[in-house]
Amino acid sequence: MFDFSPETQLLIFQISIFLLKSVFWLLIFLIWASVWSFLGVIIYRRYKEKKDWYTTLTERSHCNNCWHKLSYLELIPIFSFLFLKWKCRKCKTSIGWFHLLIEFVSAVDLLTLIFIFFWKETGYLFTGWLQEILLQPKKLAIMFGIFIIVCVIQVHWHRWLWDKIDLLLKIKKLKHS
Repeated sequence: MFDFSPETQLLIFQISIFLLKSVFWLLIFLIWASVWSFLGVIIYRRYKEKKDWYTTLTERSHCNNCWHKLSYLELIPIFSFLFLKWKCRKCKTSIGWFHLLIEFVSAVDLLTLIFIFFWKETGYLFTGWLQEILLQPKKLAIMFGIFIIVCVIQVHWHRWLWDKIDLLLKIKKLKHS
């Protein structure tokens, strides 16, 4: 049906591999951003709303203003935040930028660690990095240790950020009263 030259076939193959790798890394990015989005909700509910563990883990995500339960499409990290234009879909209340920041920074952290520890001279990062992780437990242990440190720093930073936001809101209320 199609009669492509060998150069064109090679180009099509390279483009398809590039697209496949891009989708793969986008999925890794989104999955990890989802994990940190969930951890951010847990930190917020435990620290700010003072909820018990059962409620924290089982309650659906919602708008903090109108309590609108978020649909699954509204829970896609980063993209849903941008598509909703920083606002709740129902009450149009502004969503804090720190949610986007936590999701983005945490996903970039994971990808950075993978690239630092498992980048090969050949540049393959699709299946080769998984083999490298399994075959080199020392690298995996170092990466896991660094990752735990990054996680702890982010959790403490998130709690520190909530303290500062609370302080700013209290000052703002005092000025307006």
